Amino acid sequence: MFYPLNRHILVARLEKVEDEQSSFYLPDDYEKPQEPYEAVTVVRIADDCKLDIDELDTVIVDSSMINTVELNGQKYPLVLENYVYGVLAETKENNTSH
Repeated sequence: MFYPLNRHILVARLEKVEDEQSSFYLPDDYEKPQEPYEAVTVVRIADDCKLDIDELDTVIVDSSMINTVELNGQKYPLVLENYVYGVLAETKENNTSH
């Protein structure tokens, strides 16, 4: 099991729904521009993180600041707490209701 340290948050990227339908053809090497922000699910939080977030919260982060550590075939997407912009309210309310 992976435990983040030094104010990092282990996250799970949400699956993106791709619209494959297009009325015209693009070159094979064309890449759609990346969105600057991304919604991710919090998996585990470093003990020294000062944010008021919980596991399973959905947070908005700077997508270019998600660093993926790959070790022994496992991928661990991490983001530093400084790059978390906010929590989606519906997930925060759902997590505090139990």
